[in-house]
Amino acid sequence: MIRLVLVAVLLAACTPALPAGASPTVAPPTPPAAIAPTTVAPTTVAPATAAPATAAPATVAPITPGLPSLTAIPAATPAPVAPVCDPYYDDCEDRYTPRPQATRTPAASTATPAPAATPAPAGDDLVVGTSADGSYLVSADGMTLYTFANDSPGSSSCNGECAQAWPALTVEQDQSPVAGDGVDGTLGTITRDDGSTQVTYNDAPLYNYNGDTAPGHSNGHGIAEVWYRAEP
Repeated sequence: MIRLVLVAVLLAACTPALPAGASPTVAPPTPPAAIAPTTVAPTTVAPATAAPATAAPATVAPITPGLPSLTAIPAATPAPVAPVCDPYYDDCEDRYTPRPQATRTPAASTATPAPAATPAPAGDDLVVGTSADGSYLVSADGMTLYTFANDSPGSSSCNGECAQAWPALTVEQDQSPVAGDGVDGTLGTITRDDGSTQVTYNDAPLYNYNGDTAPGHSNGHGIAEVWYRAEP
């Protein structure tokens, strides 16, 4: 308490006393500083200048010509196929009307004839043998023997001009056909319309073909689908 009193005395002693009748002077308030107006500089917008568009020239690649069109190769004209019929006949449809023999020229065969077995005759008898491979019958001179599909067993239907193209295998009255090696069937004879004696094999009359010019030729096989080599 004493300390508080001492502090108050010291403060009173340090404060100067105002003269009598004077009032304390209060400093006038300081006016606020003037605020300078803010000047806003106008913004100048530069006009946009559009650069002219320059179009690049289009570059067209050169067109490479394609391969030249191929020239169509004409199809080969097939060689004419000879009809399967006897050249003696006037046409293939009329298979039984023979041409005159004088007008026919036998075509030369390009095939190499196979050697045919020619059996030796036994006395005066006519020997019928087989080809070298044994697949068909041959006469004593090695020429191919044929049968005619239009014949009946034991009877010949090839006469007249037909017989000129297809000569019958015949024997004399005092001869007999003899079977050679490989001939296993039955040989016999018949009397033809002209009175000659024709050799038969298993009752089928046997013929030569005058289109065959050498042993081993079989040019008459299959003609008109009625003439075939005689098989043993």
